[in-house]
Amino acid sequence: MRQKEWERRRKGVLNGWHYQLLSRETIIQEQLGKWTFAVMMRGHAHVAHILVQSFDYYERRLHLRHDKQPITLLICLAHTTCVPLHVEVLDVPMSYDPYQLPAIYTPEKRRTVLGKRVVLGQLIAQTVDPDEALVDFAPSTRFAYLARMKHLLKPLPGRAPAL
Repeated sequence: MRQKEWERRRKGVLNGWHYQLLSRETIIQEQLGKWTFAVMMRGHAHVAHILVQSFDYYERRLHLRHDKQPITLLICLAHTTCVPLHVEVLDVPMSYDPYQLPAIYTPEKRRTVLGKRVVLGQLIAQTVDPDEALVDFAPSTRFAYLARMKHLLKPLPGRAPAL
């Protein structure tokens, strides 16, 4: 997805979240960055970050950031991977706990785009053993998954992504 299109969709997620604040029992306490907010949600304090889908957490290398106030909540349009954070989904009003898989994912979907993202998220979050998770894949597919995982674990060149 091109950067401009991604930014446009991200603004749509932010606007949709603003409309749903009251129904989700959420209060914005402070804006920490363009896409990051200190919020009080259902009595718990969080640092929330706006993304289009939860896999963007890995693609944008947010899992590699070490901030004074680490992100504890993702607000997304779609939950597409396993992440070590709470996730609020706007598309279907659902909340996910850390490491919880998307509701639309089943093991039969492992060879789809969604399945690939879920498996990569599990590998990066270290919730599954790579040998067990990739045992029934062809050797070339296993190599591709592990190479993609290593790629996502390296920082992007240049400045760290702004929060």
